[in-house]
Amino acid sequence: MNYFSKSRVEAFSDGVFAIIVTLLVLEIKVPHIDHHESVAELTGALYALLPKFISWIISFLMVCVIWVNHHRLLNQIANITHAIFWLNALLLLWCSFIPSRRPCSATTIATRWQVLSLA
Repeated sequence: MNYFSKSRVEAFSDGVFAIIVTLLVLEIKVPHIDHHESVAELTGALYALLPKFISWIISFLMVCVIWVNHHRLLNQIANITHAIFWLNALLLLWCSFIPSRRPCSATTIATRWQVLSLA
């Protein structure tokens, strides 16, 4: 039976996870501040980034949990068959959607944060 090289599948999977984590942080932009000496303006700009930062932390931890479980699962498998490879590819496919849904969750967090700060 033809098997995939386990080390190659692990390396490919780790590469995909690394790209996913990199894409997560791209949504956080450095805020533009007109008066660089203004502490109040810097504080306000950083406060406005808080929902995106919280969303990034949640998404990052979620990817880390998936990666740890993926690592443990691959340690249990002796040989990577075609079926296991394609199931692994399917997992990576679904994980690659995590960065695309993060801006939506940041908007939800921002809305709730604004409501809580008004209370």
